[in-house]
Amino acid sequence: MAALVLLFVFAGCSQPSDFTFVQKPSTLPSPVVAINAYEGLILLRWQPVVDAKGYDIYRYDTVERVTLKLVTATTQLYYQDWVRWSNQLVDKRNYEYIVVAVSDSNPSYLQGYEGTVAFLNGVQRTSITANIPADLTATFGDADVTIENRFVKIKQTLNLKYSIAQTYGNGEEGNMEIIRRFEKDNLTVPASTWYFPYVTSPLLPIKGKYTVTVKASWGDPSADYTYGKVGEVVKTFDEEVGSDIWVNNFSAVRNAAGEPVVDFTWESNGSDFAIYKAEIDTQSSDPTWAPTTPNTSITVLSDWVKVTITPEKIKSDEIIGNGTKWRAQETGLDSVEGKYLYAIEVDDGADNDFDYETDWAVPLTNSFKAEVASYGNDEVVLLTWDDTGIGATYKLERAAIKNIVNAGLPSFDFELDGDWVPITPSTLYYINDAPSSATPGNSSPRRAVVEDKPTLDKEYIYRLTITKSNVTDYEFDYIIASGPNFPKPPVTFTGFTDITFLGTGNQYNTNQASNSITLKLELDGPGNVAQDYPITLWRRVNNTTNTNESAFATVGTGLKFENGKNTWTITDTLPDNRAYTYLLTINGQWYLIDGVYALGYYESLISYNSGQYNGTNAPVDISASSATTAPKLPAWSRIIASGTVTTGATVANGTPDSWTGPNILGLKSGIKYTAKTGTPAADKDDIEGSVEVFVVTATITPAAPNTAGDPVVVEYYYYITLPLSATTTPDGPGTAKIGDDFWFNY
Repeated sequence: MAALVLLFVFAGCSQPSDFTFVQKPSTLPSPVVAINAYEGLILLRWQPVVDAKGYDIYRYDTVERVTLKLVTATTQLYYQDWVRWSNQLVDKRNYEYIVVAVSDSNPSYLQGYEGTVAFLNGVQRTSITANIPADLTATFGDADVTIENRFVKIKQTLNLKYSIAQTYGNGEEGNMEIIRRFEKDNLTVPASTWYFPYVTSPLLPIKGKYTVTVKASWGDPSADYTYGKVGEVVKTFDEEVGSDIWVNNFSAVRNAAGEPVVDFTWESNGSDFAIYKAEIDTQSSDPTWAPTTPNTSITVLSDWVKVTITPEKIKSDEIIGNGTKWRAQETGLDSVEGKYLYAIEVDDGADNDFDYETDWAVPLTNSFKAEVASYGNDEVVLLTWDDTGIGATYKLERAAIKNIVNAGLPSFDFELDGDWVPITPSTLYYINDAPSSATPGNSSPRRAVVEDKPTLDKEYIYRLTITKSNVTDYEFDYIIASGPNFPKPPVTFTGFTDITFLGTGNQYNTNQASNSITLKLELDGPGNVAQDYPITLWRRVNNTTNTNESAFATVGTGLKFENGKNTWTITDTLPDNRAYTYLLTINGQWYLIDGVYALGYYESLISYNSGQYNGTNAPVDISASSATTAPKLPAWSRIIASGTVTTGATVANGTPDSWTGPNILGLKSGIKYTAKTGTPAADKDDIEGSVEVFVVTATITPAAPNTAGDPVVVEYYYYITLPLSATTTPDGPGTAKIGDDFWFNY
């Protein structure tokens, strides 16, 4: 055994002066202190003092006449004074220790005058002689260890620390070692019991061939005084177990949704199972350790605890060799955190297997994105991420950046320009799936969307904090390139809008279905794009006072800004007559418009009331048509509006393309009308009914050869058909109203 040669010399060091301790009337009573000297260690223990918030400890060297304060306001009820290079106790020297209780209102002392320490609270002085031999004489052997019924009992010497290792295997295929350490600075037992005369620990209660190794070594964590082990006791066990019984592929996995549950699965031809667990020492265990790897070891912090399980066959009809697949759960856990080693035993030790589980982690998808989105003539930062499921909460923050170093995700360095600023979104949107589908393992989780409006012309780092089941994790993204107020990417787009108000008489806002809308996106700059750019488009109902929020839903498939074009359009059919928000992404850029209504929203049906009426039981030609074969107006129907599309004239002809006509196709309205009941009964007015707008068309194509370059003209005739009770044999004029307002006579 090698020991350090300590030179107990204080020359050249500035040391505290010797003090006279004066006891003042005390607020707290004196602690009751017990003191013991071991080789290289002086141990103080005391009883707790009522109302004390902590304890100050002093040591007085009776030879050097030096007082040293060792600790301030410790809450422990013991103090270990180890000999070290930095704490050089002298062999056979007498030391006086002072333990002072500290209250909230009073410190341990007041400096009254030089050379005097006046204590306000209770003081306990205790003297002892240090035992610091040149060589450590402590021994450890078989007489100090008892192993019975898989239980280890060690006769403890308080200046030593101990480890217990169980090694499993026959040495041919490699061994697996599980270590349990008992150290003076890293104990899971209560602080008031670590100095009990015995250390006890249950072994992992599985049978078979294993070796138990108990080691003792110098107990000081710094190991300044001596190195190496004091002694070692090795005992080998070969307990009889059943033959031809096995267990394989044991798995312990925390619940994916963050519930406090551990799921077990295994394969075995046995029938009786027991599962045990012990906490893993995260400071000393190798994170790459696997229980199936030969000649490896892992350290556990706690005693082994049996897990309550109810095994269940999950593939009773599927034979694995001559075995079955099983499952069970550990429930009732207080937390989803903690690192544990699990062991399973089958049929009273016939075979065993191991697995381990670590802290449950929030299922990050590395999907958090911060991207500039065009918002009309303005810009916002669009924050998006894949939702982690029900029960998750989110916190968004932003900070300006001075610079980015080694830019690129998932790792980069940055310097903040100021503090993190919380972002409180007015609305949290979602893309794609409904909330009920946001579950772990979903291949297409819904995507959260938040708009942020920071000060422009700056670079930003964004942080998303995700908390679920009291576990927190983070994702980051940053803005350094996009939009007119930030450096632009090579190819950008602009003008994402609905084209309802882009002039009158164009192909997109005339003669369209009332529930449709056309959207437009343009290349930012002259020329055309040189390749196809895929587009993804989403739509959601606006979140207004009278409208509940809906998730963003995908619009269309295979959308793209085509090669050789400078404008992209799409006509969308809206489900109802509400305001909508559209979100579009292309080439890593995002665009956003809201307050979009279907074209019919801007139409007033009552304003369309002039046109041909067919008051017969059969269709008739539409008299206003210029077509060679006139379109037919159905029975009991009235034309309420018309339109034309003129296109294709030559330059020489000089007829420009033109579009006229309303966007009322498909509009529905309640009406009040006159019911025709026939003679002799009287007509009945203000009968309630409903109508819908339909259309018939006719195309006028110039006869060949079209030497004059005339255009093609398409005629549109919009009509409604009256309810059946309004169309029986008339007794006179009838009246149609919308609400109480006159619409037309028939």
